[in-house]
Amino acid sequence: MVAAIMDEAGLDYGGLMKELLEEVVVRGFHEDAGLFAATGSVQRTVYPRPTADRLDNGLQMLEFLEG
Repeated sequence: MVAAIMDEAGLDYGGLMKELLEEVVVRGFHEDAGLFAATGSVQRTVYPRPTADRLDNGLQMLEFLEG
């Protein structure tokens, strides 16, 4: 058996990384998390909730989601 190693771009178009990012976004931006609030408009834009810093690790979670 012969195996050849090819250069790979390192991009993950699915799998674990995609699943991780989806979960982070869904949980982090959900209104029940207390970090963001929705505008209520048709566009459903969100903004940081003014009371997010009062949550346990609220500022750290906002910084994490900010990237």
